[in-house]
Amino acid sequence: MEHDAVIDAYDRLRNLKLVGAELGIKWQTVYTILRRNNVPVVGDKIRYGSETDRLAATTEQEFKRLVPDAVSQNEFKYQARIDFMVHGMRVDIKSSRLNRGMKNSPGLRWAFCIKKQEFCADFIVCFGYLADMNYRVFMLPGEMVQKYQSIAIGQEGRSKWLDFEVQPEELAPFFKEAASVAA
Repeated sequence: MEHDAVIDAYDRLRNLKLVGAELGIKWQTVYTILRRNNVPVVGDKIRYGSETDRLAATTEQEFKRLVPDAVSQNEFKYQARIDFMVHGMRVDIKSSRLNRGMKNSPGLRWAFCIKKQEFCADFIVCFGYLADMNYRVFMLPGEMVQKYQSIAIGQEGRSKWLDFEVQPEELAPFFKEAASVAA
């Protein structure tokens, strides 16, 4: 099997099984050829992921649109620990749709799982989606969330995390300014 054909097919399809089926080889062989040729095996969550994976991948694309200087770490490694590097800062992106709260908190809320990133992200940028797919953005400093495994933000109410809401168009200027302050 020509390695270039495997690499080209993977660049196009981003799915080990589909490449294997197209080329008539096992997906394990596809994986081995890619790894031996230093091709990152990252997949395509938008096309092949679960609903949650698709929302996360779409949100990462939206962050990249809002912050063009952001460098996606997921392009280099599957499930990278941090989603983006922006001017030397580690940024992880989270997304959530509105859900009903618990019995004691009946209102609608967004829930963001941060247990894997709380120690390594400088900022966790959370996109809380409304029913019409518009969103609100919360930018949480990494140090402030270190003891949390998840964060819940009520759509309305008195959550301390509401203080960290930012306008989407404020993200890129913030990161540029923060980079110049650090220099």
